[in-house]
Amino acid sequence: DFSKEKLTEALCTYVNNHPSRPASELFTGLLNKRLGQVITKTCGVALDRALETVEFRDISKIVDTVKDLRIKVLGTTGFENAQVTAGGANTAQFFETLMSKKARGLFAMGEVLNVDGDCGGYNLAFAWASAHVAALAAAEYLSDNK
Repeated sequence: DFSKEKLTEALCTYVNNHPSRPASELFTGLLNKRLGQVITKTCGVALDRALETVEFRDISKIVDTVKDLRIKVLGTTGFENAQVTAGGANTAQFFETLMSKKARGLFAMGEVLNVDGDCGGYNLAFAWASAHVAALAAAEYLSDNK
């Protein structure tokens, strides 16, 4: 969603803040690591090159490539290699405590629920946060129903 100007600024800031890092890390926090490396290498910048040696014209070429990137998808590597799959229990069927509305005492959390986030730890953060909510609610439910 970055404009060319905003992406150029972000990459230049990263280069200035991390001059000794290799060009392979140029897209850290912006793109998938491997995709960023392919783009960087495709634009003629060696991945082991220190960022301080990357010139503005290189950054401009990289930005132009990113903003007009066209990839022909040939298929997938199958379900067994999927990083995230969709699906799970409908969240509308659970209270805010993550207890089922249909089966009292049944709590769901994490990937059991139909909640998907972007890669980069969002799914893990939801798994931990929902586990915390469900665990506290389950403990309260059990103490109230002794």
